Amino acid sequence: MAVEEHDFTPKNPTLQKIVREELNETQTRINESLEHIKEWLLKQPHITPRLDDKFLIGFLRTSKYSLEATKSKLDTYFSFRSLAPEFFRDRDPYDIKLKGLLESGTYFPTPESHPDGSRVSVTVVSNLQKHDCGIIDIIRITTMVNDRICIYDDHLTIAGAHAVLDVEGCTIALATQVLQLANKLALGIQNAYPIRIKHFHLINVDKTPPIFQMVLKTFRTLFRDKMAQRILIHDNLESLHKCVPKNILPNEYGGDAGTCAEISAQYILPIMLKSKEWLQDDAQYKSDESKRVGQSKNNDMFGIEGSFKKLEID
Repeated sequence: MAVEEHDFTPKNPTLQKIVREELNETQTRINESLEHIKEWLLKQPHITPRLDDKFLIGFLRTSKYSLEATKSKLDTYFSFRSLAPEFFRDRDPYDIKLKGLLESGTYFPTPESHPDGSRVSVTVVSNLQKHDCGIIDIIRITTMVNDRICIYDDHLTIAGAHAVLDVEGCTIALATQVLQLANKLALGIQNAYPIRIKHFHLINVDKTPPIFQMVLKTFRTLFRDKMAQRILIHDNLESLHKCVPKNILPNEYGGDAGTCAEISAQYILPIMLKSKEWLQDDAQYKSDESKRVGQSKNNDMFGIEGSFKKLEID
């Protein structure tokens, strides 16, 4: 399959240095890799693949242009969408609950990048109660924003993400929901998306019920050791600011970037409200495990009895 040539050189100087020195990315390598991956995807009877170049380059970059690692990650991504359908179902940005979460800035990447070139994402758990939502609702807007915006963001696919999670407002009921979905969430975070998490920055942990410690313990067990070590708990905003500069953060966290709602209203909500048809079309891109040649990905991901397996894909 011939690949139409485009210039995918990132504009940010820090990212240019990373792709040049760490990924050894050249236009020739991009073209050859894209052609190989597209041909491979079209030969997979169980995958209905998204084939646009920018989407696939994110997976190549996260896999450091290892073609086998890229194939494995893409296979996991499309399979994850079919094996965790509740995360991707009814993703309508005009749905009252989902629109409310988007408007209030419940999950969003910040407009300013981190000095290391990565992007900072912010999750505000307390907004769930304000909009009478559950964990599935915040997961759905997260996959919506990730699929529509984050996968196409050079900062995220090249340099990774600092994920700030404000867990104040996590009730016993919400924590229980997270525990019930922990296997799928851990898989999605570690293996499905072409975004490398540099650190999780948890704040307001002291304002959560005791069951939240079980949530932390569960994810530290499900995550690979390297990922588990990236979970940082900040006792105060001063500690957070040592890792994430104030100019990047929303006002609610001692920053200068505007409120969560203002950031989302300016940078995220307009894109998502224009993406209703895109999201409807995006629903088709997934696997059909009944057509897979060989063992079902369900067994590979979750084990024969449904227990989570630590996949060694970085």
